[in-house]
Amino acid sequence: MHYDDPLSWKTRLKFWFAGWMVRFGQLKRIQMTAAELNEMLATNLPMRVPLNFTGGVKGLLKVLQATLHMPKEGSHLHIELLCDFHVEFMGTRLYQAHLLADIQALPRYDPHKRILLPEQISLLGLHLVNDNYALIQSSTELFQKLLPGGLGSLMGVTIGGAMGLLDTMPYADLRRYLSLYLSGSKQKILNYHRDDIEQELLSLAQSGEFHYRLDETLPDEALFARLGKEVKVEDGNLWFLF
Repeated sequence: MHYDDPLSWKTRLKFWFAGWMVRFGQLKRIQMTAAELNEMLATNLPMRVPLNFTGGVKGLLKVLQATLHMPKEGSHLHIELLCDFHVEFMGTRLYQAHLLADIQALPRYDPHKRILLPEQISLLGLHLVNDNYALIQSSTELFQKLLPGGLGSLMGVTIGGAMGLLDTMPYADLRRYLSLYLSGSKQKILNYHRDDIEQELLSLAQSGEFHYRLDETLPDEALFARLGKEVKVEDGNLWFLF
């Protein structure tokens, strides 16, 4: 193992001494705090997940922040994801909002690959953030852009009439979806997309994006990479067990 810092002999001595303590049962575990784990998560951000909906409607889910905490009681990791979610159609942004997703998982260590990874992942909640970023395209502007030949700008065409025209156009399969925008409810639109968003977030968590390979240039991580057996959450910290 090679260490680049100018005090490498001290680092090597510390590593050798710690290894001796593990082998003789004097050092049985070391801890990692939530702050340290959050630094690891930040190296993978932001993450972008494209979404495709009905009739050419496209979405994008971008994970902006990940905040991990470990309760004093319990054995799970809780990761709160701040996400930017937006929906577009024909180059027009229909909807945008910030979302908070709460993910729960158990930590696991793979000694062969020397990585930390989550397992038994579940999504506990998905919530709309009520901030100034949230936007929903007005139904009038939306139908003015969708209807051909400027029909949408005619004073005599009501929103109900516009929906009827969509039935006879290539956008007929969009009628039900676009009717969501008539309500003006940001929460109702989010609820419609909830299953798709939840599925993508769970797939992202299981894909390896949240895996962490131990850095063997760091003494504690190098020690665990060589001699560690498992990890567990206890008393608000992640413990590495030898």
